[in-house]
Amino acid sequence: MNERLKTVLVLFALAPLLAGGGGFSGSGFTTVLPAAVNAHIVVDPHDTTPTARRASIRVTRGGASASAFFAVPEGFSVASFGCDTSPAVMDQRFLSVPNVRHVPLNVFVPDAILADVLTRVGLTGVFANGGNAAITSYDHAVCTPPVDGSHAAVVGPGILSFHARIHLVN
Repeated sequence: MNERLKTVLVLFALAPLLAGGGGFSGSGFTTVLPAAVNAHIVVDPHDTTPTARRASIRVTRGGASASAFFAVPEGFSVASFGCDTSPAVMDQRFLSVPNVRHVPLNVFVPDAILADVLTRVGLTGVFANGGNAAITSYDHAVCTPPVDGSHAAVVGPGILSFHARIHLVN
């Protein structure tokens, strides 16, 4: 069993005890609903490169797939860490955990883009408000260095890509 999964399972089991005992308190959502999609996400997590804040998402559900390119909204911090695939940074940026942390997917993917790609894979109307969609797990996070050297002067050089599992949450 990989270490990240072990950590998440322990947090799930201990969350009620930690919240009641003065540790972190529960926040955000409490339930992961069954509708889910797989996503492949690629993003330039910098503010000063030629492709800064540009991203793409490709979602699949069953035999359907949809994709889109978009600009990461200004409210989403990308430059602080650059391309960092460490679990601590990836979790903080993207991962939602019941009773611990909720990172609505629409802070990263604009509402119109999120609604469009999810509708095209059969989730019509389910994600009326993109804030109820969240990344509940991810894997295969890698940083790919650009061949043109355009990231030489930035923190955490490279283009971040990863696979994610997106669920409805409430």
